[in-house]
Amino acid sequence: LFQHLLERLALDPKDNLTTLPCACFRGHLTLAKLLINYVFDLNEKCQTLGRTPPHFAVAADSEEIVEILLTAGADPNIKNNAGSTPLHWS
Repeated sequence: LFQHLLERLALDPKDNLTTLPCACFRGHLTLAKLLINYVFDLNEKCQTLGRTPPHFAVAADSEEIVEILLTAGADPNIKNNAGSTPLHWS
């Protein structure tokens, strides 16, 4: 099941995105919930841009995923490499 979900996201290792940020960026609510429940790092930064899952969820205009991330303890004040927080984008 998990492999199927990863394939559905079409993750490319060259993107330096892990599963949770990618699910947030693509607006996959069900997968994001599953990954959050498996205690993925809610504040992990992607290597390239320094964005966290909340950055990606805000960029995807996914209010539901943003709410789930914040409820689960994600920090909306973490800055990306450009110095912006998810709050700057909302």
